[in-house]
Amino acid sequence: MRPVAPLLALLLGLCGPLAWAAPTATSPVVPEAVQGVALSAVSDPEAASGSLRMALAPGGQMLAASNGAAAWLYLREARRRFAVTPVGGRRDRHDMGAVASIEGLRWGLDGRLYVWARLFNGAEQIYAADRSGALGPVLRVPERWPDEDDALADRYPVPDPDNAYDIHANARHIVWRQNLGHGSMALMAAEPGGAPRQLARGGWELEDALFDAAASHVIYASAEGVVVQGLAPGAPPVMIAGTRGADQPLSFDAASRWLALRRARGGCDAAVANPSGEHVCLLRLPPAGK
Repeated sequence: MRPVAPLLALLLGLCGPLAWAAPTATSPVVPEAVQGVALSAVSDPEAASGSLRMALAPGGQMLAASNGAAAWLYLREARRRFAVTPVGGRRDRHDMGAVASIEGLRWGLDGRLYVWARLFNGAEQIYAADRSGALGPVLRVPERWPDEDDALADRYPVPDPDNAYDIHANARHIVWRQNLGHGSMALMAAEPGGAPRQLARGGWELEDALFDAAASHVIYASAEGVVVQGLAPGAPPVMIAGTRGADQPLSFDAASRWLALRRARGGCDAAVANPSGEHVCLLRLPPAGK
């Protein structure tokens, strides 16, 4: 992935056009399994909801989450979380070494979670964690990261690069988000040496589009629900069954095919269809092509 400044996730309810997915005769993708957990169990909801970001670990059984002020690691099987960064930094503005904001979350090939934090003194600090607990500040991060082809992303001549964000690539495809101005966004794709083409057009909700490098798919929000779309030319957008127009996709793990999304109201499965409060829905998608 070409280095770009992390952007705040979509604040649900923002005005602007939702991504439009052309209706097709393709049957919806039916998840193999659906689970839900209250957002408050995964991340402290105290900070602004627009700062929420998540990262599923390879295998899908650990979920990193940040509310913009701190980061946690949630263990799905144990149904517990622990803090990866110091909590409460925004209340300690007099301490210039305290965490001011969380800038990014990423899992390494070493099985560790890495969290980029900005301190009140302007410095950057990286924290790490694994299943056993928080590992504290670290001085080095892995030189290689899973899945993506950084060289191809760097070589492809993206049009209007000053307004192109979140550029990802694998060996076959490049995908990025183009800012069209006035709150409009387009999700774009191309093949090496090929012309760019538009996959979807919408508003700021396309900031949350996820790239599945292993299967050459993108996952993004639309007015009707969450869409999965292949990057091959002519591949249609396909709805994920059970998703809603206000759902916010936040992380996808290609190894286990678990998708994490945020649901503002209601539960995720039939057993808890109408609970109060926000939830994290975890959907295990079928293998590509099924």
